[in-house]
Amino acid sequence: MENEFKIKNKESQGKIGFAILLVLAGIILLAFNLELIPVIYKPILISWQMLLVVLGIAAFIKRHFVNAIILISVGGFFILPVIGQSFPEVLNGTLNNAQNYWPVLLIIGGILFLFKKNDHGMCSKYCQPKKFISDMSKGCSNTNTDTGNDYVDKAVLFNGSEEIVFSSNFRGGEANAAFGEIKLDLRKVSGLSTNNKLEVNAMFGSIIVYVPSEWQINLKSSAMFGDVQDKRHMVDTPISDSTPILNLKAACMFGNVEIRN
Repeated sequence: MENEFKIKNKESQGKIGFAILLVLAGIILLAFNLELIPVIYKPILISWQMLLVVLGIAAFIKRHFVNAIILISVGGFFILPVIGQSFPEVLNGTLNNAQNYWPVLLIIGGILFLFKKNDHGMCSKYCQPKKFISDMSKGCSNTNTDTGNDYVDKAVLFNGSEEIVFSSNFRGGEANAAFGEIKLDLRKVSGLSTNNKLEVNAMFGSIIVYVPSEWQINLKSSAMFGDVQDKRHMVDTPISDSTPILNLKAACMFGNVEIRN
């Protein structure tokens, strides 16, 4: 009962957050139309870069600290040239060229490396209670075998990750890919929690989720300049009360999410 309340509470918070985002976007657009905000700010406020920053702030409020760092860092990095072009007299034009501030990526990489440390340091405080798995600083691609976690929390940035999950009571989790790819293999999962919920988000990247053929998928999806596809080879298996059901929420923007078996 408590788990069901938590899940419903999370869904309610997500809907409220999305509604607030729409209201703010409408107010800003209306302010531009009424010339209450100078038009010079429009390329900054109405941009995909600012959207990433806003989503990062929302992730920070939800205590998804690593995801927040990714979104805010990527959005902030790519919005700097826009700010430089809008206000060259203030920034002296130094931000118009990405080559002037590429060392920021080194700073971001160092921060993410600190969060990646599972045995000691900052990540042990935030990651272990949720059994956090992150592949932020593992080169171009990697393959992990998760043998003890019922909850998956993955995030990749500018790289790729493959994860095989072994669990007898899989509760779900969250996977986020920005400018990268995640392959999440759930075919070794032997049991699903009745309150499971898996959320996957792809932004300028892709996520592939492999599931057992006998599973049923309760899919809720949204896409903006992207696609969410169910590419499973369907098996004509009768559905019963004992049929495992995975509650999957998928969202993508300039990317794609695929379900395979």
